[in-house]
This record gives sequence, C-alpha cells and structure tokens, in this order.
Amino acid sequence: KNQFNLFAGQQVFFKTMGFFDTHLLSDKGAFQKDTQFFTFYYLSCYESVIWFLSQNENFGVPFYKAIVGGWSNTKSQMRRNIYSDAVADIEILQTVAGAEMNCSDVRQFWVSWENGELKIGRGSIQDVEIILNVKQECPYDIQNIGLSGGPYDAYWLFNKSKYSYIHTVLFKYSYKDIKNELYTNTYE
Repeated sequence: KNQFNLFAGQQVFFKTMGFFDTHLLSDKGAFQKDTQFFTFYYLSCYESVIWFLSQNENFGVPFYKAIVGGWSNTKSQMRRNIYSDAVADIEILQTVAGAEMNCSDVRQFWVSWENGELKIGRGSIQDVEIILNVKQECPYDIQNIGLSGGPYDAYWLFNKSKYSYIHTVLFKYSYKDIKNELYTNTYE
C-alpha cells in the first residue's frame, strides 16, 4: 500500500527520461507564483536540469538554466540563455566543481530566486549548503520552473502546497522509504 496516500494531493511524483522529457512545475500543480522558494527530492546517477523561465507556458528564451551534478556528476553550472539554447547564445554565470548526485541515494535540494539572486542548495533550508549562487542586476521575471534529468532517467518528488513544504510533510519517512516510493509510484 502506498504510504503517501495519507497526504494524497499534496505531493507530485514524476520521472523524466532523457533531455527531451521536460516538465513545467505549473503543469504538475507544484509551482506557486507568489513564492520564490521550493524544495524537492531527486534520484538519479547524474544531473538535474532546472530552468528559471521568463515565460509561463513554455521553455522559450530568455531563461536561466542550472545544471546540478552535470558532466558525469563532476560539476554544476548556472547559465543565462538570451536568444536560444545554442552554444553561441549561452552565457556561463557560474561553474563549481563537485559531485552532487548518487545512483543509490535520494538527494534533497532547495531552489530560490529572490531579489534577482538565483540559488540552489542541498537539503531543505534556504541559504544553507549553497551549491550555485548568482546575482543578476536586471533579472528576468521568473514565471515558471522547468525540469529535466539531462540525458538520464530521473525521479522527482515535489510538494504542491506552498504552506507545508515537503521536508516537513515527509520528516518521519526515511530516504529509503522515499526512494521506494519514487521507484514504485505511478507517474503523472
């Protein structure tokens, strides 16, 4: 029996399969326009790709793109794309070395975009264990968040409620329980 049925409607689980399997958080009911922070659980051997989108309903430019655990899990990077997703139109804003993903371990991350400062970190507490931190003088107005697992299969778990962040709802469950749920859940 699905142990998360107790919280039916509060979480959204999904799997991404490769570069072209992209998802908008708003389509999953997990994006709140009046918040600029969220947490999520992630399971994959390699990268998570997070788009900070200036358009509400698509992946059109301009946007910011964060790659966490990319390049075979050796570095993370924040980019700005102005005209397209072509290499010539990418401005690298920050690159940091280090492994962030683990094939057999669920990882929790937080994301924020307050006051033109784009940040991604480990865990559930904002501004703690920061991985990427980029300040933009004239930032794009973030209208939606896009997701992909890069070229790999990836499992995602988000909370739908802006008032009960996922780390508080799932506090009593172990990472093993969450991992089992990510692998066995029926995906949207």
